[in-house]
Amino acid sequence: MMSFTFKAFWLVASLLALTVTASTNAPVSANNIHIGDKEWEWWFAEKGSPMFHFALANGNSQCYPTWPWRPDGSKRPAAPIQNWPTIRDCKKPDNDQGFKNKWGVQMPVYFTVRQCDNRSGRGNGAKELRVTYGLFYEKDGFNSNGHPYDWENVVITWRQFGDSYYKDEIWLSAHKGGRRITGWENIPQTVDSANWFEANGKSHNHPKVYVGWCKHAMFFDKGGLKDVLSCLTDNEYRTDDWYYVARTKSDLLNASPGTDHWNKFENENWGDAWSKPSNEYWAACDRA
Repeated sequence: MMSFTFKAFWLVASLLALTVTASTNAPVSANNIHIGDKEWEWWFAEKGSPMFHFALANGNSQCYPTWPWRPDGSKRPAAPIQNWPTIRDCKKPDNDQGFKNKWGVQMPVYFTVRQCDNRSGRGNGAKELRVTYGLFYEKDGFNSNGHPYDWENVVITWRQFGDSYYKDEIWLSAHKGGRRITGWENIPQTVDSANWFEANGKSHNHPKVYVGWCKHAMFFDKGGLKDVLSCLTDNEYRTDDWYYVARTKSDLLNASPGTDHWNKFENENWGDAWSKPSNEYWAACDRA
């Protein structure tokens, strides 16, 4: 249950937000950090929930994030891997209904919140907060270069400047490594609910993230090539045929320690897809 203190703060914060323009990298007071309060963690994670973009290429829409467990609670089986460029038997952005250039169907985003030492030299706080957003896929790539299952992640770092925390850094997983931008104003494209389709928006709350068509590496922009070898490089094709932002408690799911999701992730594995939320929670402070 949400505490009285947090309820009171939430009401005040909501009223104050009405006086802040939608273009703001919205701050959170240093006096309002409540790691462990699950309602607060969800509220905090929603403030930076990425806008993910997905692609169609070579006549095939890419696999789309889905739930790692089936409705009966059993582990979701891996999807069969096919020869390039066939992508079938996995969840799709349109549920194979034939629409594009629209919002994708509902997908889950699992998040964790962790406090880390601030080793960046930025801001005035000794600590920073890292929110990791995880996406699960039923397979990765093709017969020549793929594997069952896939986890990919975005890490957003909040740092203290003055009396408040601000989003200050983003890290995207990509091909066994990652890419990072420091300084929220340096992210090429960010948006807010007032205009999800603003082009090249700066310093808004939700970063635009483009997911690679075949191996699901993440990028800050559209681009790349549609051949099979490019799937393994920074030329992996990505665009915005579909898009999605998780902003409700049915799609933005808390997997931090102390939640049921955490317990399930701790007791399950997905082979080569190592980056499940409980593992990424422990790795978050080293994502630099």
